[in-house]
Amino acid sequence: MKKPGKYILGLMLLGTVGGFSLANVGTNHQVNQGAIVAHAATTVNAVNQGMKADGKTDNSATLQRIINAYSAEDNVTIHVPKGTYLFTNDDLKAIELHSNITFDFDDGAIFKIANGDRMAFAYPSPSAGYDGGISNVTWKNATFEGDYNSTDGQSVFVQSMNHAQNVTFDGCTFDNCESPTGHYIDIDGSHNVDITNSTFTGFNASTDFDYKEAIQVDYSDTKAMSYHVSGDKYDDLASYDINVTNNNFIPLSKASGAVKSFAPNPIGEHVVYKKGVHGLIHDIHFTGNFVQDAKPLLDDSGDGANIHFIMVNNLYISGNTFENVNALGSGNYIRITNSISNIAISNIQITNNKFVNLDPDNRYIYFDNSKGGGISKLRSQEIKSHLLNRTFRLYFQMG
Repeated sequence: MKKPGKYILGLMLLGTVGGFSLANVGTNHQVNQGAIVAHAATTVNAVNQGMKADGKTDNSATLQRIINAYSAEDNVTIHVPKGTYLFTNDDLKAIELHSNITFDFDDGAIFKIANGDRMAFAYPSPSAGYDGGISNVTWKNATFEGDYNSTDGQSVFVQSMNHAQNVTFDGCTFDNCESPTGHYIDIDGSHNVDITNSTFTGFNASTDFDYKEAIQVDYSDTKAMSYHVSGDKYDDLASYDINVTNNNFIPLSKASGAVKSFAPNPIGEHVVYKKGVHGLIHDIHFTGNFVQDAKPLLDDSGDGANIHFIMVNNLYISGNTFENVNALGSGNYIRITNSISNIAISNIQITNNKFVNLDPDNRYIYFDNSKGGGISKLRSQEIKSHLLNRTFRLYFQMG
């Protein structure tokens, strides 16, 4: 829930499959536990198909077999009843998805990862090009839950997309399972991805990777991927048409209310592949979100930022609330960089955001063109308030 408080009004710039017998039967046909029946446009119950909601049994191989029992033409919904479904990486390192699949979670249905294990949900791309991957994947009301302990480290769930399209996360929870060196969702060379009404909690970042974001918007490149599917094709195409709307990015708290682990950095990217010759990241909307107590980012150059984009066009950051309750200010909070001398970027609109108790050491918003070919079509609005009678540090700079 968004918290009230004093705020600074945003300043803002502009057969048999996997051992299971298959048969063609009607929708929602009930079968014996462990059997999987394939049919077009059908709904299956994960428990009826062999998954165990006891928090103890590894469900990785079973879920993969359920998915494999249907082709991309089947338009299957996997209904996940209430309960805790454990995943380990003993047998599988990733769950590989296919097109036209929906995961529909009941309230209280949880996918759990523990003991330092790591599991990817992989979106394969057997061909190059924007149509080379899979499409029409939906997660409804899903909860992905991890843990962190000093013995085993961070347990991880990650969504790893290559050339995916028409992917939706609606009403989902990503709780304490972000990789210390990676992300919750990797969007690489993909488009038409909608992330709405969801919650992202906790980031136990490695010191060298504390700039990583929950949602990475990136290119189809081996270096960008969290998981590599055998046979995947990469071509350095840029992601576009990404909509992140009405989500919460919040810390994990101790009983005292102090921060146990900071909120994830919400969204961004840091690298351009092949100097942008295959196109740049574009049409990114980050709107109506709430971010509380993201990790303070301070580096020797003063260029740390909780939201960072490099070489991006048509970026809209609007109507968000960025608040610190227990965290200190970062160096910069938002940074947009042009790093290529012969390419200009344009249409950056950062408007109508609330900055609550941030007080960054350097800037609220920093447009860095020190090595670039220009940044144009910016929309700006002056800050109308002040912090405890202190003069603002430079809150906007074109560098």
